[in-house]
Amino acid sequence: MAIYTGSNKHLGGTETVTRKQTVFYGLVQKNVLVTGANGQLGQELKQLAEKTNSPFRFIYTDADVLDITDAGQVQHFVSEYSIEYVINCAAYPAVDKAEADEAVGYRI
Repeated sequence: MAIYTGSNKHLGGTETVTRKQTVFYGLVQKNVLVTGANGQLGQELKQLAEKTNSPFRFIYTDADVLDITDAGQVQHFVSEYSIEYVINCAAYPAVDKAEADEAVGYRI
């Protein structure tokens, strides 16, 4: 599931779309990519962002939309949506597996 604040042609299907084109001090909102949006930390960040009048437009993604371990896919996404900042809330919840295969844990 992807949750996007703003217009969206790419994520399609299962996102929640809220149109907020706010201009602050003559500047258009900057896009912030939030990965791991369906996890505990991502959900908390989303709730907090919805309560504030932020100068940022948050684009929420999860693994079903963006594979953050694929650098090419991330670069394409960042370019296509003019991402200015990234907040990585993604996690590898299987701690025992992450310890056994540290490379996977570090890639996330």
